[in-house]
Amino acid sequence: MIAWLSGTVVSRDPAQGTVVLDVQGVGYELRVSLQTLTRIADVGQDYQALVHTHVREDQLTLYGFDDEAERTMFRLLTTVPKVGPKHALAVLGGFPLDEVVACISSRDPGKLQKIPGIGKKTSEQIVLSLADKLDTLHELFTLPPDHAPAPASVDEELGSVGNEAQLTLAAWGWKPKPAAQAVARVLQESEDEGLPLEELLRRAMRRLTER
Repeated sequence: MIAWLSGTVVSRDPAQGTVVLDVQGVGYELRVSLQTLTRIADVGQDYQALVHTHVREDQLTLYGFDDEAERTMFRLLTTVPKVGPKHALAVLGGFPLDEVVACISSRDPGKLQKIPGIGKKTSEQIVLSLADKLDTLHELFTLPPDHAPAPASVDEELGSVGNEAQLTLAAWGWKPKPAAQAVARVLQESEDEGLPLEELLRRAMRRLTER
């Protein structure tokens, strides 16, 4: 069982939700949530990721996390019936971790339903299965304030980074028009002309889930 990996960031792929680490000459591909992706070091820099190893008969997949709280939540989510690693990452990527915990603790599945791939039954099952567990583990997920948050046609006015963000959101399941509108709004309100892709995605996701 791999507990963590420490190496050099070779690549980050927001659309696929993956990062590749070079650990002493071996490249490890990790699947990560958007929240972790925004905290991973730049390509060429060193980074240490906590790891969960998911083993099936025909597949071994590594999931990476920036902190222990997110890994613990991932493992809790995968104990929910019919919620596998893919759904768990979708939940973790949809909102900052403290907001996910708030939704579950307050037994309010409605907000989780806004995440692509997480329907009514799945969100209700998550809340039903985990609410009591989080009541006893809530302190673990008390995070600092700064912890917050198919190919489609693109809007040329968004620019190259904006277009990439729109296409990435579409690949994650968001409808192209709302995705483009969210990206455009973030770009209009941002004072940083060089807003990184991961930060643009994070802010656009927040807008989409607040609708």
